[in-house]
Amino acid sequence: MAQHCLAEHPVPLDDAVVAINALPSRNPGWGQFRCFGAAALDLCAVADGRFDAYVDFDVDALGPWDYLGGMLICQEAGVEVADAFDRPLVTLDHAARRTPWLALAKRSLPWSLLGGPSPIDERRRTRRCPQAGSAPQLRSIPKPLRRLITRAVSPSWMAGAVALIEWDGRWLMVDPVYREGWTLPGGLIDRGETPAEAIKRELVEELGVDVDVDGVEPWILMDPAMRRIDVVFHTTIVGDVDPSSITSRTPELGAVGWFSPDDLPETDREAGDVISLIEQVRAGGSCVLVR
Repeated sequence: MAQHCLAEHPVPLDDAVVAINALPSRNPGWGQFRCFGAAALDLCAVADGRFDAYVDFDVDALGPWDYLGGMLICQEAGVEVADAFDRPLVTLDHAARRTPWLALAKRSLPWSLLGGPSPIDERRRTRRCPQAGSAPQLRSIPKPLRRLITRAVSPSWMAGAVALIEWDGRWLMVDPVYREGWTLPGGLIDRGETPAEAIKRELVEELGVDVDVDGVEPWILMDPAMRRIDVVFHTTIVGDVDPSSITSRTPELGAVGWFSPDDLPETDREAGDVISLIEQVRAGGSCVLVR
């Protein structure tokens, strides 16, 4: 097996050879592009180190017979394979289709997702400064993959922008298909992009609305264990928009809704942390929360 596949330090994304299925919506910044055309063989190539990763840009296009053989080889080689929407890849349903969206050596994955902190990451923290943001070429990659790749291949912090939008005493919330639970709208901040620019872009892309962040003093959430920073804007919608008509503009969101802060839907941990920050500020506390 090629040594770099199980190397102690992950290959930088800019230097990685990534196999893909289907074309992304736009050029993600690759140096070269070549077609091979077999998901199982591409996964095997990740297992033996010829490729550094595998990404499926199509949604639910592969049947179990397309990837299970390669997935078995990956598992034997210590390589992680996951579905984009966190569904079991092993299924006996002939009609089932899946999106195997990531194959990386397990040592390249965030240890926090595997049960504990990585000693490799601990050593990195002592010799490298945090650097927020994600590479702009990741923009065309599905959001769940962008989040995990950002954590997996980079020792830097992951920075996101979040919007608190209120109407008639209720909060605007979204239900991403790739996360368990509802959350406030927002997304990752691209490298070279300000948090204000990021939240305006995300809301246009996901909900088709523009927001006013001029002069808004954001609130900050920091999670050192997950190397995550969220910049939260309490903002308002610009223009003559009926709030009740706001709907999803992306397949990444399963639903959009307005909820009373006293009766919020089930959220995941990240959204729960943001809500704790909002409650802290509204109780007269600091605009910074460190988890």
